[in-house]
Amino acid sequence: MQERKITLIDIGAGALPAVTPVEPQQTSWFPLVYVSPDTPPVEGVVPSPVADGVLIEWTAVDQEGVIYIIERGPTENGPWEEIARVIETRYLYSDGSGQAWWFKITASVRGKPGDGTTVEAAPSKVPSYAEMAALNQAIIQEILDRAAGDLAAANEAIDTARQYTDSQVAALNAFLEDIVGADEWVADREYPAGAFSRLAGMLYQAVVPSTGVIPGTDPASWREIGEYTSVGDALAASISIGRQNASDIAAEAGRVDAVVARLPAGSGQLATSAQVASEIQARVNDVAALGQRIDTTNAALGDKASTAQVSAVETASASRDSALGQRIDQTNVAVAGKASADTVAAVSSRVDQVNGRVDAQGNAIIQVSAKLGGSPNMLKDSSYARGFNYWTAPFGSAIYYEAKYGNYLAVNATAGGTASEQRVDTTAGIYVLSAEVYRNSDAGNVRVEVGAFSAQGFIGSATAPSDRSKVGQWQQVFVAINAPPGTTYLNCRIIFEGTNTINSVRRMKLELGLTPTLWTDDTSVQLAASATQILETRATQLENGQTRLEAKAGVLLDVNKRVIGWTAKNDGEQGIFDVVADRFNVTDPNGTGSTTFEAGRWVTRWANSGYILAQGKPFGNLGDLVMYYGQGSDPATVVKANAKFALDTAGNVFIAGALYTGGISRGFKSSTTVAQGVAVETGYLGRLGREVQVGGRFQYQYQQQYNGASSMITLGPGSTSAVVVLERNFAGDPTWTELSRLTLGGSDDVFNEQGAASFITQTISGQIFATDVASARQTSFRTRVLSYDRRGHSVSNPGPTPLALQSQYQSIESME
Repeated sequence: MQERKITLIDIGAGALPAVTPVEPQQTSWFPLVYVSPDTPPVEGVVPSPVADGVLIEWTAVDQEGVIYIIERGPTENGPWEEIARVIETRYLYSDGSGQAWWFKITASVRGKPGDGTTVEAAPSKVPSYAEMAALNQAIIQEILDRAAGDLAAANEAIDTARQYTDSQVAALNAFLEDIVGADEWVADREYPAGAFSRLAGMLYQAVVPSTGVIPGTDPASWREIGEYTSVGDALAASISIGRQNASDIAAEAGRVDAVVARLPAGSGQLATSAQVASEIQARVNDVAALGQRIDTTNAALGDKASTAQVSAVETASASRDSALGQRIDQTNVAVAGKASADTVAAVSSRVDQVNGRVDAQGNAIIQVSAKLGGSPNMLKDSSYARGFNYWTAPFGSAIYYEAKYGNYLAVNATAGGTASEQRVDTTAGIYVLSAEVYRNSDAGNVRVEVGAFSAQGFIGSATAPSDRSKVGQWQQVFVAINAPPGTTYLNCRIIFEGTNTINSVRRMKLELGLTPTLWTDDTSVQLAASATQILETRATQLENGQTRLEAKAGVLLDVNKRVIGWTAKNDGEQGIFDVVADRFNVTDPNGTGSTTFEAGRWVTRWANSGYILAQGKPFGNLGDLVMYYGQGSDPATVVKANAKFALDTAGNVFIAGALYTGGISRGFKSSTTVAQGVAVETGYLGRLGREVQVGGRFQYQYQQQYNGASSMITLGPGSTSAVVVLERNFAGDPTWTELSRLTLGGSDDVFNEQGAASFITQTISGQIFATDVASARQTSFRTRVLSYDRRGHSVSNPGPTPLALQSQYQSIESME
């Protein structure tokens, strides 16, 4: 029998304490159910006709996750047909018919719609080809009619100016005749004011009427002009007095005209000085007449600051000796902060006649331009519109298109996640990768990641996740990376982490900068582009009767401040045609050949010949050729060994692959044997007793492919490198003397792609140089491979493996 211990506690004497009753808990048997707030109706709905339809805009509903349902119907009461669902507060409808429709805009939040708001709108009708042709013909005829009117106005202005000039010349001639015809002063003759008279070889002019007043004795009566001893003195005096009195004559005529114009028909008060001055100004305005007309049409998209403007300005001006006609047509369309397109056409003509010289000039300038508010997208097919041509395909993926979303990629990732990536070749700089992500739930995640790589491999990466709280809406996710010097490409990835629901991505963009700009795909027009056409003619007749004619035309294309184009100018003595282009092609339509100006050099190719002729900016495998004829297709890769004729930057000539120097040839050989110890030698050649520059080149490449479906290459220890020496030997000497030794580093490029073949390419390449001492002995030079090594590698699941491909190239060149 087991014993059980009992513990006794003494609680003292007296009654036990009273028990405190427990407070009863009460609750409702009917739980309160959360009811979401009502979705408000859409307000501020405004339709605006645009060139290709009608743009409907409205005020945003202030609730999270709102989607706007767009419906169309024939009447205000329906029946309604849903045509789109959008998250933006605008919708562009276009059918090109011009028919009026009723549209209903309804806000829906998490599947709970509000009351719809209806509005009537008629999309703009797209003109037919015949209507556009008729409109163009009408515009052309209007331009011709206005040009004819401008010419008539110019001719009339010139005729008026000529008549005025003739009248002024006649008045001046009469004035000169009075001076030249002045006779000797006579005491008993009455001289009116302004009369001329001669006395003692001096010429005088009467200031006031007088009789018997001797010239030279009373300045108040006679004004002394100067000596009058010859016809030449008289002409000099007439020029002086004519200049002095020209303004007086013009002012006097002006005052007389003004007074005559202002005098009343009978007796009465004369015009005031202010009235006279006003009339003089009116006369001046008669000489220089100006007519101007400005037509402007504006259209705006409400509070979005989006505008469309069409302006036409016509100016006609005729002054005393010139006439000007000008027309400027301008069309501007802009969506604020997004894009703009402009068209400007300016046509002007001018005729001037100055001091016997007639100058006629006409010109026309037409410019069209388009701009976007964002920067170029460096990614190809940023929304998978072309499938997986540029992106790798993640597991559990599908590509969709919906009118309200456009193209997008939907992925249901398994545990561990999956990714879609694209490689973009680039250089050092600050780049930002962005994408729009749609989350159906808060499970899993979607990340954007960008990694920088150099020729030696991975450098670093940056990543950013999407916001788990933003469910049921598109959100933008972006990350920036500072790619250091040496960067050769960026790897852009969209990572779908483990989840049991489908998440989507669209509108990826890689661009320069820290923050993303307006999204554009790789087929969109970038930033700004413009095309300008210039036409100009000029005809000048000089005072000596000679004429001068000029004509000029040109087209300029400007994309992101990079300008190409052509201009042509002809002045009757020489014609100049200038072309600015990265690449200028002239191709035979029969396909027998072409000539191209590219990268600063001319390149001519013949069909099916394997030969090219290139000259210009240095090129070739060593970058030292300025002229080349021989085998090849790409100027950047041609070698002197294959040249029928070549000229390098040092002035050396090569014929049939050998250096030509005053009859002494320096050998040039090559070898493709893959082995250590292989040497390439010039052979023994005579020398002129000077120093010799010797150069050699070595290139080795190893390629291996593994066809296993899940093959994976891993690099092992060691390095890919080679040791090359350059040596010299005098004829009769049993030993070779080493002039230079060089260790060449190599590269190891591995490409692993899941579900496809794997590749490894290992390359060693470099040049070795030396200067040999002056000597008159026959000499031979050679390059020799002392050793080369390849970094090891291993492969899992190699599958059927073809033979490895290896190639080795060596060359040597000596120049005295």
